[in-house]
Amino acid sequence: MKPSKKVIIITDPRAALREFAQAYRKAQKGELEEKDTIGVSGLRELQSILSPERLKLLKTIRKHSPGSIKELARLVGRDAKNVHRDLTLLKAAGLIELREKGKKVQFIPACQKIVIEL
Repeated sequence: MKPSKKVIIITDPRAALREFAQAYRKAQKGELEEKDTIGVSGLRELQSILSPERLKLLKTIRKHSPGSIKELARLVGRDAKNVHRDLTLLKAAGLIELREKGKKVQFIPACQKIVIEL
């Protein structure tokens, strides 16, 4: 069962950077483990993960359930390559899951809420 919320905790910069880099590498290989907390080093890192473009992707996924990266890119008016990069980052952050079946992709929000703790 998926957690109803993800908690983003602002933590030690070095630890947060190591954790995120490791998660990003695992996401690229499809080996990511599900966690209900995300550590970030500060407001800048938080803003980079939850940029306006990435927040729009999360909202569009929830509202429209697109079946491909190309469709999602069209819905948000962006280049598919850039959308793919942002999806990889959101997956590494634990905010979405991607399930691929041939050319079809299923985007799954990893939670209902995002909570930020200082």
